[in-house]
Amino acid sequence: MTIEKNEKVVNIIITCSLQNDFIEKLDDIKIKYPDGDIKANFGDCQDLWIDFFVKGQGIVGEGASFNSFIQWCNEIIPSRIKEPRDVSYCYCKIMEKYKHRVHVEEDECNRLWNEEDLEQSLRDLISKATTANENEKYYYIHLRDWHDQTDPSERGELDFFGFHCIKGTHGAEFVYPLNQLLKNRATEEYNIVLNSNSLSSFSDSNLEDVLDNILKNTGSSKTEVRIGTFGVITDVKLLFLMFELMVVHKYKNVFLCEDFSAGFNKAGHQTGLNYMRNVLNAQIVNKEQFREIFKF
Repeated sequence: MTIEKNEKVVNIIITCSLQNDFIEKLDDIKIKYPDGDIKANFGDCQDLWIDFFVKGQGIVGEGASFNSFIQWCNEIIPSRIKEPRDVSYCYCKIMEKYKHRVHVEEDECNRLWNEEDLEQSLRDLISKATTANENEKYYYIHLRDWHDQTDPSERGELDFFGFHCIKGTHGAEFVYPLNQLLKNRATEEYNIVLNSNSLSSFSDSNLEDVLDNILKNTGSSKTEVRIGTFGVITDVKLLFLMFELMVVHKYKNVFLCEDFSAGFNKAGHQTGLNYMRNVLNAQIVNKEQFREIFKF
């Protein structure tokens, strides 16, 4: 892998949806929910969600009844549902129970957080921007899923994937340590948080404008700037992000770190990587190569 030398090197790191609802450590989840009944398997949760809320066994399907809803709710929250006015309380609890429906599976979660490499790399990246010289610029764009369940335009994604990353909730917060790093350096110009409510990171966000402004302010171009990205979900949002960066917006030096990215499961992760390699001809690198390219 050859990186051309330029007098001024501009590096842009895009983190994608590093949030609690997707990749919060399972040990941390178990501390918050000691009953251990946390759904961290997308496939199983999707089946349950469809059964209860679409096929009529819950509150949406035509075959649903209040009594059947109460019966199911009591399996989740015993002795709480006694009359219709309790339904709203129960519905909130159901949303809470299924808040981790989009969480990556256990094997993927453990791989992502293995040996604390991801945590240390996030710290190292943030520190790198403070020590870079005039010929070495670093910018970090943190894409954040940020949904509004009352917005009709978002119902499609929320109905399919379930309620997740609802703005202002714990699930929508960046994972530790990124959340803490951003709080400590919230005023730094090189840390940019962009909210995204679509599977496309460019749609209904300012990502294109932010990238254009970085190029303009640094005198760089789409053929010179280096862009590195990682996060979730490999075969969904990351795949679309790589496609848009490389094909739609024609950035030439785009790298994805496979070790710091995850799919809902291992198969999904590999499917996304294979598509990027074999169709997009994307530059997929491991964590050591990623560190070498971006010198942190």
